[in-house]
Amino acid sequence: MAGGFGIICSESQATAMAMTDNTKRGLANNTYLIGLDSGMALGPIVGGFLYGHVPAEFFYPCLMVTAVLSTIVYIMEKRKLGVV
Repeated sequence: MAGGFGIICSESQATAMAMTDNTKRGLANNTYLIGLDSGMALGPIVGGFLYGHVPAEFFYPCLMVTAVLSTIVYIMEKRKLGVV
């Protein structure tokens, strides 16, 4: 799993750099890293909150809702950029 994570991180960062023109690569790199770090910070915080406040049988359905919401935000942003 760690090997796959390492490959995905470097590949997605390289893709972000390839999709950006030379004048905005610093901004794209910083945005990518902010998103990566925010996910690593907020994921355990949300998981800990759910663990303390939600019964165990609803833990994974609640996390499924966050996955669906993030997918919706992703699709909306892609449409706003005109990629889809």
